[in-house]
Amino acid sequence: MQDLLVAENRTPAGCRRPATSAEPRRARPPWLARIALDLTVRMLPAAHRERYARELSADVVSMPRREQVRHVLSVLLHVQQLAWALGDASPEEGRYP
Repeated sequence: MQDLLVAENRTPAGCRRPATSAEPRRARPPWLARIALDLTVRMLPAAHRERYARELSADVVSMPRREQVRHVLSVLLHVQQLAWALGDASPEEGRYP
C-alpha cells in the first residue's frame, strides 16, 4: 500500500509532498497570538489546560492569518469566565485559578 502512495505522489519514500496552491501550508500563528494563547491556557484550571490548548490551537491555525491575533486576544479577555464555567473558581468567592 505504501508503494502505491509513493508512486501516486511521485516522491521518494519518507519525503513529504510540497503544498500546492490547493493545499495551503499551515503556518505558525504570529508571535503575539502564540503568547496570548499560552497565557490563556495558563489561566485555566490545570485539569483542562491540555484540552483547551489543543482546541484553541486548532481554531487559530484554521483561521486566516489576519484574524488569528484578534481571536486569541478576545479569548484571553474572556478566559476568567471560561475558568469559572469549568468549575475551578467561582465569581462569588473572588478566587481565580
